[in-house]
Amino acid sequence: ELQNELKDEQKKKKFFGGERISLVDIAANFKGYWLGVTQEALGVELGEAWPIGKPRLSPSITTQTSRLNTHRDPKIMANEEVKLLGAWGSAFSRRVEIALKLKGVKYEYIEEDIHNKSPLLLRSNPVHKKIPVLIHNGKPIAESQVIIEYIDETWDGYPILPKDPYQRAVARFWAKFLDEKCLPAVRKAWLSTEEKDKNVEEALEVLKIVENELKNKNFFGGNTINMVDIIANLIGYWFGVVQEAAGIELANAESFPALHNYMNEYVKCSHFKEHLPPREKLVEYYRARFEATSSSK
Repeated sequence: ELQNELKDEQKKKKFFGGERISLVDIAANFKGYWLGVTQEALGVELGEAWPIGKPRLSPSITTQTSRLNTHRDPKIMANEEVKLLGAWGSAFSRRVEIALKLKGVKYEYIEEDIHNKSPLLLRSNPVHKKIPVLIHNGKPIAESQVIIEYIDETWDGYPILPKDPYQRAVARFWAKFLDEKCLPAVRKAWLSTEEKDKNVEEALEVLKIVENELKNKNFFGGNTINMVDIIANLIGYWFGVVQEAAGIELANAESFPALHNYMNEYVKCSHFKEHLPPREKLVEYYRARFEATSSSK
């Protein structure tokens, strides 16, 4: 299925970027070269209709780089159509709302039923079929971190990512760490029934890394918030909610003082608190999810 999605994306195109290579083509080196090598080594063909092993680079193709014009005409911006497909209890769609509000962007919010996904959502995000999706002048953008960077590059206002290239790279690193390392480890500790002690220990090791990063700071950005803090709504708010719903305290205030200070500062921050769902409602929502998961095992 994923193979077919990639095949459809590449129809009538030399590269993911069209006639020029882009970041996607650089990331796709596994597909353009390594996947063909691996197929040959294993003697496994994933699909004859998909030209995996064919070279994708041509010496005649040149690359150019350009920067987006961040100073856009306010009259044009006022007439733009911005929609957000989200869900009330989703930390991921709430992140996008925070970013839009920081930039002062007016948008239409469309609540999605994650158990009965709308044709608009399935059409706008055919690969993952998940919220959030930002639709800007009819063009859909998926994945919360991608959307937030798009918002930062498209609209003037509060700088979500640092201007300094190194600090920007550091912010991206921590944002990815929270989503790709911290969240899976904590989720596994809460939901697992086998090797529970091992999974809890692994989650605590990851949380210790976060604790060390937050020492002597109110936010990841220091005294100001940045992209990492938007991504960290899972730590700043949802973490405490889910601990209560699951009945498992992974990180207490005595062992993780910086983390708990961050959680306290987060709910007081004016940029965040209006985009946090009611705590009692969210606790009941996750408690019901945990009970449903337990009864299905």
